[in-house]
Amino acid sequence: MEELHTTMTKTVNVTLKVDARGLYERKYPPTLEDFNLYCSLFDDSERYNFHREEKLEDYITEVHPGETIKWAVESKWVESEYAVEIDSIVYAYAKESEIENSERANFFDLIALCSRNGSSVEGKVKDDIKSGLYHFYWINFRIYKDGESHKDYSIDPRLKIQ
Repeated sequence: MEELHTTMTKTVNVTLKVDARGLYERKYPPTLEDFNLYCSLFDDSERYNFHREEKLEDYITEVHPGETIKWAVESKWVESEYAVEIDSIVYAYAKESEIENSERANFFDLIALCSRNGSSVEGKVKDDIKSGLYHFYWINFRIYKDGESHKDYSIDPRLKIQ
């Protein structure tokens, strides 16, 4: 029988920083190289140090059962005609695993977690998730130019239960 971890109440913050002007002006849809050039992911899951990977496709945030995950998106340039908003976090249940022989599960009660205000999305990890599982998901966000026209984007990092 596999051991389950005890519930914790910490909030893990995951922040997507976007060079909104650079990404918006690239050919659409962008390539993975474009995302790696114009986007960065950070989290505070390592308790006292911020975590960042060079490539978005390698990004894994480590979480515990019962923790709350809060995703936010920020523009690298505050004073700009380009603005970013987070739309949703969606479980990628059909995505093929790039991690050999990994076990996958939806860590949340819903398939999609939606933003209410465009600035963040929150979800609480189920209490009964076992250690070692991966959660593949999409961060869906939007870049606005001059507050009017926009383009939609998705990136696919993952979560792992500790």
